[in-house]
Amino acid sequence: AAVALRASSQLSAAERANEGPLHALTVKGGEDAPLLLIDQREGGVAGLKELTDFFRRAEINFETRPLPTADYLFVQRREGTEYVLPLLVERKRCDDFGESIRDGRLDRQERTMRAALGLLRGIAGSAFAAPRMLVLVEGRVLPQCRCGCTGTPGCVREGYATHAVAKGLQDRLKEMGVLQVTDHLDGTSRFFLENYNALRALLDERKAMGVRAYDLPTYAEFTTGLRRMRLTGSLPASTVGDWVQANPAAEPNE
Repeated sequence: AAVALRASSQLSAAERANEGPLHALTVKGGEDAPLLLIDQREGGVAGLKELTDFFRRAEINFETRPLPTADYLFVQRREGTEYVLPLLVERKRCDDFGESIRDGRLDRQERTMRAALGLLRGIAGSAFAAPRMLVLVEGRVLPQCRCGCTGTPGCVREGYATHAVAKGLQDRLKEMGVLQVTDHLDGTSRFFLENYNALRALLDERKAMGVRAYDLPTYAEFTTGLRRMRLTGSLPASTVGDWVQANPAAEPNE
């Protein structure tokens, strides 16, 4: 169902008060509603504010903090304890997709999210029955290098992947069910709204049935387990790393 978003002029003084990179808003549902956690480094100050302005208008409960993996994850807060819901999202602008292939961030991020999946548990009988991770790419057209080569977004001679390699990686991730593409920031915002509403409906339904103590890891268990996996070097291999190794970034000199 469509959600009527409130204009900025309709927000309370408390909701408009924080203009910096750190934000938090709880507007409905109390402890039983899902809470969207956003990595406070996500999108820079301007990009983060644009997203959180949407979340305010859509009345999505959110909070920013440094996250151990992904840019976004959902929790439910009950009696002062946070329980991690089974969805992890790493967001990329289409230009940053190529940048993060080149500098290795996407490889590290995918490995960490895959490790984190092993710490999560699904909610039986729902669309969230199995833990999910998604790389969300904002923008459908990968930018091309200004010099005219096929690198994205920079020159292949500086180590950027070719358009074919980057697009091939996106296709492979899509085949695996871990890639979501949106047209722009508005599409990204609505993706989060749809998932927030789905989780909220699920939690409300379970509350009405008297089912509240399902087997979900606490946020403390989640962060401690992931830290332990990093320290012991037990992160899994990644599709990104295998793909880049099999598809060298640079073109031969002509």
